[in-house]
Amino acid sequence: MTTIEIPKVESLDGIGDPCEHIVTVFHFLLTSLLSREHALLHAEYRRPAADTTWYLRPRTKDSEGDDETLAVLPSALLQSCAARLALALDLSHIEGGHGRLQMTQEGRRHDCSVYLSNCRTSGCWMRVYGRAV
Repeated sequence: MTTIEIPKVESLDGIGDPCEHIVTVFHFLLTSLLSREHALLHAEYRRPAADTTWYLRPRTKDSEGDDETLAVLPSALLQSCAARLALALDLSHIEGGHGRLQMTQEGRRHDCSVYLSNCRTSGCWMRVYGRAV
């Protein structure tokens, strides 16, 4: 299983234009996911929306919580983040892809399932399920 280390980014304050700091923004979103024992990070973009809302949904073994809005960001960031995960997992996300990887942050490990799509007909979406191990 692929393992990637995620630098901790706890805020987007002071970064300026998010499109000029894609990696920092993505690390912020993943830090939010990895701060929970079990959660889902997800976003979806359909044309012609200029912005995409990113959500974090806490989960437990028995139930799912309500979506919490993490950020509203330019839609182009979703495609870039999906492409970065697709590259890390060596999968095609043009018509949908799935992969598993382990993310680590400051010694904590999470097993993650990633679902991606960047397709004209279904839109661009990403779901990352993370569970601490």
